[in-house]
This record gives sequence, structure tokens and C-alpha cells, in this order.
Amino acid sequence: MIPAPELQTQFSGQIMTRTVSRLTPFLLILIPPHSSALSTHKPHEAHYYIAAENVQWNYAPSGVNNIMPAKGIDVWGDQLSYDKVRYIEYTDATFNTEKTQDPHLGILGATLRAAVGDTLKIHFKNKAKQPYSIHPHGVFYTKANEGAEYAGATTKGGAVKPGETFTYTWKVPESAGPDPNDGSSIV
Repeated sequence: MIPAPELQTQFSGQIMTRTVSRLTPFLLILIPPHSSALSTHKPHEAHYYIAAENVQWNYAPSGVNNIMPAKGIDVWGDQLSYDKVRYIEYTDATFNTEKTQDPHLGILGATLRAAVGDTLKIHFKNKAKQPYSIHPHGVFYTKANEGAEYAGATTKGGAVKPGETFTYTWKVPESAGPDPNDGSSIV
């Protein structure tokens, strides 16, 4: 297996190499309380089971450059597959059965759906080789559930070690949903 592409940066006369890591863990869709579809919505607690896992990701599984066909597949060099980490959704806390994902979503992780007033419980298991976390946008979270670390202020959810599990709790306040003039959901 070959690791993710590396970038070389010139810094004070030395060449520094760092691995490029791109993670798209999930898509969070928020629905407003005034949406006609939710006129009877009662806030609830939704549970998601997501694991970070090392995978071999092929950028051109069809053998064709579908983005720029005229350039061919040579633009990626001699290989098309790279080591990546995917955020995969499971059916329950055993993390044994993956939820079905539409093929067109590619490397994109789980889709989390919530309405204003809901509470999300993200049961995150790190099945990867390095520490990983999940950080939300557009919802309310406490420092312990942020999924980020700061100098001098570490939390268990900021960097979940390989083999460990952490449960994040995020609340969806009304300010996270769309305004009355927006569509029925925002992404």
C-alpha cells in the first residue's frame, strides 16, 4: 500500500514533507421547525454509529478520467489507489454491519439528518491507525464534544485513539436551521 500523496515545502532551506489528509466525515442536513414537513415534529435523540477506517481508495475505478477525459488517467501518475481514512456508518454499537451507502457518494462519509430541537449522539469508534475525531458545524456542542484539541486543553473526543470509542453529543438549536425564506433544509 502506498500512503496518501505528500507535499514538499521549502522552509528555511530545509525540505519538509507532510502527508496530505483529506477527510469528509459526514454531511449534516438541518430542517427548520416551521417546515410544513415538520409541523408535528417532536424533538428527539438520534443515534449514529460512525467508525474511522483505513481503506485503499481508487480515484478512477472505471479506468477512465471522468472529470477531464481528454487528459486520460495519466494525470494521477502510475497509481490510482491511495491509503485513505473513511468515516463509515454502522447500524449499531457492535460496529459489525455497515449501513448501505449509495455508490455515487464515493468517499463521502455518513449523512447525518436532524431537525431543530433534536439531539445527536454520535458513537464514534476509531478503527484507523492514528487518532481521529469528528468536528461539527452548525450545531451546539460543549468543549468536551467539539472534536478538537487546543494547546494545554485536551479532551478525549479531541483525538480518539485507535481502538477507542467516544460518544459526542450535539444539540440542534433553532439558530442552526434555515430562516423562513430559506428552503426546507440547509446543508
